[in-house]
Amino acid sequence: MGNTAAVEQNIQSLLGSKPAVAALLADFNNHQIRWAIYAGCETALLVANRVPTDIDIIVHDDDFEKTAGLLPTLRRYDDEPEIVTTTEGQKINFVACGLVGQLESTEIDIMAGAAFSIDGHEFPVRLTDAAVNNRLRFRYQDTDIFLANPFDTILIKAFMRRGAEQNKFDKPDAEALAKIISIDSNYRRQRTAEVGKTPEVERFLQEVGL
Repeated sequence: MGNTAAVEQNIQSLLGSKPAVAALLADFNNHQIRWAIYAGCETALLVANRVPTDIDIIVHDDDFEKTAGLLPTLRRYDDEPEIVTTTEGQKINFVACGLVGQLESTEIDIMAGAAFSIDGHEFPVRLTDAAVNNRLRFRYQDTDIFLANPFDTILIKAFMRRGAEQNKFDKPDAEALAKIISIDSNYRRQRTAEVGKTPEVERFLQEVGL
């Protein structure tokens, strides 16, 4: 996968001034919470295309209660629906549980149990056992830092397909990841079978080079 030293330098830049965030990630490991940084924050760390403005974390569904116990000051939401509007104007239901709030003036958004609902069909984008086993691992000081498999972030962006009009960068992010990261074909097939896909998702993946 790319330049490990460069990614670890990006992680250093992100966490170096945020000791409480770094300590939280170490606590996740100490409590055997299965977690990964994903979405825009992951893209920024891997591609260095912008400075992350928040930290997006996905946790295994079975570890969500443990995670919530470590962060009593964050706002918790359970199965909270959101309507995502794609650049084509398609409206997609997105449901997840999670925790959101500030830690050291940094927005933290932790998600579990996530799924898209489209035309009566559910497409789960959870951190499953397979997704856990295919994370990327880096080091920050003496802590393992986990990033989701880049295909997981690309697949989520393929469903959302938001653009600059929403201050989102789904397609440029996916293109950047696909260009510099080698996507494991076996995991891609396994993950796609777990999540499912629509014709729009398939077209998005083709357009970004997958």
